[in-house]
Amino acid sequence: MQVKDVMSRGVLTVAPETPIQEVAAQLSEAHVSGAPVVAADGSVLGVVTESDLAHRLAAKAAPAPSWLQSLFSAAPAEALDYAKTRGRTARDIMTAPLKSVSEETSIEEAAQTLESLNIRRLPVLRDGRLVGMLSRADLLRALLTPDSPGPASVDDRDLRAAIIRALNQAAWSHAYSVHFTVRAGHVTFYGFAEPTEVQRALRVLAEGVPGVKGVSFPGEPAPAKE
Repeated sequence: MQVKDVMSRGVLTVAPETPIQEVAAQLSEAHVSGAPVVAADGSVLGVVTESDLAHRLAAKAAPAPSWLQSLFSAAPAEALDYAKTRGRTARDIMTAPLKSVSEETSIEEAAQTLESLNIRRLPVLRDGRLVGMLSRADLLRALLTPDSPGPASVDDRDLRAAIIRALNQAAWSHAYSVHFTVRAGHVTFYGFAEPTEVQRALRVLAEGVPGVKGVSFPGEPAPAKE
């Protein structure tokens, strides 16, 4: 699934010269937490968010830095903070440069970008022009879309091979000796007395293999190798 399948269209935007008070009013009225800042030629300059507005308010209560702190602080960072806390327009307080995705970006890659940057939304651009916005809430649509049904029946040997491949790709599994059998599509892990977190991960791993019908941990000793 791609970003274009779940993104929001008809996005609220603001002009660079929009006063901060008007930005806050538009965000509140539209019930959104951020809006792209779009120039007259259609190019996206940045995004202004509730966090940008809240930072401006919080800065008023923050104590002034000491002489020693000012001596060792980075001048560019201080200059940016000054503009964001004392600016009067969307251009002054917006977050830039802009991180964006395209319509063809996979939702997995987009989710990773949101997570790694700890942000809530991403503009979706086509040839530098805004075509939509992707938020964490939009990603819920992907979770609500049912997965395509797997094969009706898979040979147990093929299932076992697929699970072994998945285990080899999971770094956390290398620290454990994992024994399991597959019978009629049901996976049973044996002799497993590891933390419940590991059992949970093993269950998710096995259930994620197409054709697996069930997973269990009976606590029995591992069967002897043939």
